[in-house]
Amino acid sequence: MDSSNVPVALQEQLGAQATAGLLRLFEVERTEWTQDVIGRSVERFEQRLVGELAGVRTEMARGEARLREEIASVRVEMARGEARLHGEISQTRAMLREEMAQQGTLIRQEIATNRFELLKWSFLFWVGQVIAVVGLVGVMLRAIGPGR
Repeated sequence: MDSSNVPVALQEQLGAQATAGLLRLFEVERTEWTQDVIGRSVERFEQRLVGELAGVRTEMARGEARLREEIASVRVEMARGEARLHGEISQTRAMLREEMAQQGTLIRQEIATNRFELLKWSFLFWVGQVIAVVGLVGVMLRAIGPGR
């Protein structure tokens, strides 16, 4: 602090040495007071910081617990979905096997029908060929004549 800030009347009343001593006293007190205020402020800040950190830790623990519960419920739901899916796959597999068996039966019946038709037409063709050959032989025998 500067002695020019001290009123002139007070300087005349106290004197130069007393004014300087008073200013030094004020300066020392101001320094001590400032350190005390800073110390208390730091202390209060640390207390609040500890309290807030404890609150944050508690909230994090709660969030972690909720997250674990949610993960567990998702796992349960996934297991249920997997079981349903396996059931659906088994049903589809059984339906496919049944349908394939039906189609196999139909194909066998169609093959048997076609085999009969082929044999029938082959026999008719063979009979036709025999008749044609007999007819040709008959024509050739007539052409040659009875006596020759």
